[in-house]
Amino acid sequence: MTPEEKTRYSIVHALMEMARAFPNVPVTDDTFALYAERLAEFDPRVVKAAILHRIDRHKFNSFPTIGEIRETIFDLVPPDLYPTPDEAWGLVRAKTHRDYHGDELMERALDDIGGRFILDGDVYAMGKSRERFLHRYQELLDEARRDYAIAPDVRQLIDGIETPFLTGAADAKQIEGSR
Repeated sequence: MTPEEKTRYSIVHALMEMARAFPNVPVTDDTFALYAERLAEFDPRVVKAAILHRIDRHKFNSFPTIGEIRETIFDLVPPDLYPTPDEAWGLVRAKTHRDYHGDELMERALDDIGGRFILDGDVYAMGKSRERFLHRYQELLDEARRDYAIAPDVRQLIDGIETPFLTGAADAKQIEGSR
């Protein structure tokens, strides 16, 4: 058995546990195959953990979607690509943030709340700036993590597409205006 086949087998086995947790929901072999294909990029242990987490917390008598499982994977094991908001604030204050991956998020957060000059304020102003920075940076971090969570094949398909409409951006604006 190839490593890819082992991965898919492990994922299908974990999905079978989920099917047992939701016995009123019919699940076909095709469904198992699709789930295994869409989740194959992840370590099967992480997929199993996400599935077990979903079984424990899923509120409806329905089979959790692939998207819900992917979301759970990133909730359980978030990609360690960026500093936390508190770490980012410390880096910005120390003016060493350009040495770290994620500096574009720090710069955007800082620019969005008024730029570098806010770092020269008094203690009260600095506290307010910190609060605003942490909030804005967290928003940007959440957005970056959502983007990161997009499956590679989906990202490849959408990269370079300027508009979802077949007729072009001008027609899209006309359609939007007619609603």
